[in-house]
Order: sequence, then C-alpha cells, then structure tokens
Amino acid sequence: VGMFAPALNYYPSQREPIGSPDVQSVGSIDVYLSLLSFEKDGSRVGIKAYLMPMVPWIWWSLPLIMLGSMTALWPRRRRTRVSEVSEGVSAA
Repeated sequence: VGMFAPALNYYPSQREPIGSPDVQSVGSIDVYLSLLSFEKDGSRVGIKAYLMPMVPWIWWSLPLIMLGSMTALWPRRRRTRVSEVSEGVSAA
C-alpha cells in the first residue's frame, strides 16, 4: 500500500498521548492506521488498522450533488399561452 506515518503526540496539558492516524486511499477503500503504543527500545509496537470501504465515493459524489442542486434551483422560463400570443399579434 505504501508508507504510513501514524504518531502519538504528547502535550503538556494532557496525561496521555493523543494519537494521530495516517490515512491513505487505495482504490475505493480508505485505510486508517493508528499507533496505539510502542516500546522505547523498538522491540514492540501496537497498531490498529481500519478499512473504510466506499469513502472516496462520498467525496466524488459531492460535485454531482452540487450540479443537481444548481439545476434544481435554476429559474424556469415563463410559459406563455398560445391565446395570449395570438391576441398580441392580432391587436398589433
């Protein structure tokens, strides 16, 4: 899939580290990789992976939704009756 770089961020006001997952899209699946824990000597690492199918489809559908909304909100032309048009021609 590629290189992932999840991290644990340490903040002075927090007791526990805050995890920052790394996200990569592969085809129609988003892969989230989170670092849960690690040993300082590098002997052990705890990770968790999430596979979220169809998430890119949500992002690709937004332009289509916007286009449909703009089409629905576009003002309609006023229809004129045939009798009004013929009366206007005969009155002139």
